[in-house]
Amino acid sequence: LHHPRAAEGNMALRLRCKVLLIGDPAVGKTAISQTFSHGLHHFRKDYAMTTGVDVYMKPIKIPEQPVCVELFVLDAGGDDYTQELLKPHYATANAFVFVYDVTSLDSFHHLRSWYERVQAARENAAVVGVVLANKSDYDTSGHNMVKPHMGQEFAKARGLEFFDTSALRGEVEVPLCFLAEVFASSYEERRLALLEM
Repeated sequence: LHHPRAAEGNMALRLRCKVLLIGDPAVGKTAISQTFSHGLHHFRKDYAMTTGVDVYMKPIKIPEQPVCVELFVLDAGGDDYTQELLKPHYATANAFVFVYDVTSLDSFHHLRSWYERVQAARENAAVVGVVLANKSDYDTSGHNMVKPHMGQEFAKARGLEFFDTSALRGEVEVPLCFLAEVFASSYEERRLALLEM
């Protein structure tokens, strides 16, 4: 979904970027998607497992550039059946958001297999994305909590950026806006390379 739309007049160039949210059930993928797309007032405190694939879109204006990136965020349940629906998109997505719950060591340890699934589907294509330590509003000093350095090291080893997030507090925009800026920058680099050919 990285087709530029030529805009009329002085309107911004519009790019489309497909982003996949990946992670275990109940780590907060849907809360992140809904809060990012519709604002904090859409945060649901009652947990309802996602079945199927939901798509959220939000336009992101790139600072100091006449570019707008339309982020299409695909959110699927973390169970194996629902993830099968998302699997065809592994090879075609422009970016990935790997999410774990800071209160669940299992959700963090499972990130490795989530990443490996994506990597296998993409063959030689790069995996561009971020790692989100969600529910950062919790105190992580407890015995079974995921310490920040663990997520940071996981992300660094795979060339991903790390962010603390809290859908409850509405702190979800920065990593997704970061991906929009990375996508716009990559598009510009490809455009300039073609002009030089």
